[in-house]
Amino acid sequence: MRRLIRKKAAVLILAVLLVLSAVAGCQSRKEYTYYYYDYFDTFSSLTVYAADEATANHYDEIVREYLSRYDILLDSYEPHEGTVCLYMVNEQAGIEPVAVPDELYAFLEYGLAAFDITKGSVNIAMGALLRLWQEQLNRKADGAPAALAPTLPDTIPTLPDPAALREAALHADPANVILDPANRTVFFKDPLIKLDAGALGKGYVCARIEEALRAAGCNSALLSAGGNVLTIGTPPGLAGWNVGIRNPDPDAAEQVYTVWQVKDASVVTSGDYERYFVIGDTRYHHIIDPKTLYPGTRYHSITISCRDAAAADMLSTALFLLPEADGRALAAEYNARVLYIYNDYSSG
Repeated sequence: MRRLIRKKAAVLILAVLLVLSAVAGCQSRKEYTYYYYDYFDTFSSLTVYAADEATANHYDEIVREYLSRYDILLDSYEPHEGTVCLYMVNEQAGIEPVAVPDELYAFLEYGLAAFDITKGSVNIAMGALLRLWQEQLNRKADGAPAALAPTLPDTIPTLPDPAALREAALHADPANVILDPANRTVFFKDPLIKLDAGALGKGYVCARIEEALRAAGCNSALLSAGGNVLTIGTPPGLAGWNVGIRNPDPDAAEQVYTVWQVKDASVVTSGDYERYFVIGDTRYHHIIDPKTLYPGTRYHSITISCRDAAAADMLSTALFLLPEADGRALAAEYNARVLYIYNDYSSG
């Protein structure tokens, strides 16, 4: 069975690569592009400038290795033989402490810290609650065409049972996730807790990839990981990478709302327009507010750009759910650039 879709936001961010042929003196580095289809249930790509193909291929190997490794480690939906991943943690940590790899332990430390940083709006312990919504969202994603839906009622999304949502919310307290740094173990004081990396996973992996690429000597690259855009340096001879931010208005003539020029920073968008279903006049999407137990309704999308790829991913979800004043104050702590697109499609 195909893995349940678990990406935080499959929002479309267009990386607009500028033509470099007119740039004099930059011909010693060539452009190479690589594509990745098998990780985090999304499409990713790497554009890199390198002196030769062997060097570029080495950068590709680094990206592929990290995507592959963390795609397994952060998988909370399927087991992976020979590897302790989030699935095994969810199955066993309520029974006894589970020893986890160092990379997963570091992610769990970061994930738990995010809860306090974001005033509870980003909570990796919400897995049980998120699964109730994902069951319905995946019906929309996997279901038959609308014309066939009346004959296939099992593909039509419905709202999760409110009582089930309230019950799941009782088992989402991250304080009940106990990390033991001496033994590198995780234990659940509440055996019904389920962890989910969706709000943080891709950004965290992008941050680890950036570290590895820079250590390998890479100084000009753009990685797009299912909507999370990471930039290293600039294209040769240019001031930055142009990153287009999608217009959430389905009726707009222009698909791109605006374009940001980015250098040595990440851009991440959280929006309500990519994974959703509609009942009546209401759109139910994938970004769930821990306070209401329902999808957030404050904005159509939030775009963040900041130096830290992991923080950008965290902030995009947090700001989508927080009141604007709180969100802007949090973004300021990271010196982050923010674009709010409100429910009337205006921005600020």
